[in-house]
Amino acid sequence: MNRREPFARPRLSQSAKSLRLFHTIIFDTQGGRRLVRITVPYWFARRFADDRGEFRWLGQLTFLDDTEFDPEPIRLSLDQLERSGPGLVAYYQHASGGQFISWVE
Repeated sequence: MNRREPFARPRLSQSAKSLRLFHTIIFDTQGGRRLVRITVPYWFARRFADDRGEFRWLGQLTFLDDTEFDPEPIRLSLDQLERSGPGLVAYYQHASGGQFISWVE
């Protein structure tokens, strides 16, 4: 995750219909220690995709709560997510201890 790209894993092709929810748990150390849980419907992520079919998960879809990761966007391709199917999308940890994990189901 040092390159701030989604976790690549080979999988059999899945249909977009099987992706229902996008989950993220953030351990935020900015201004204290707290857990931020964000779950949005997958269609919500599709709505924020640009004309290339990509969106920025951190900073764009985490507007629901300010975290230390917001200035560090991870660009995600909906096509890549849909081909990979449910599972881990990203895991990242700051040297300061802040970390996040994100997955789709």
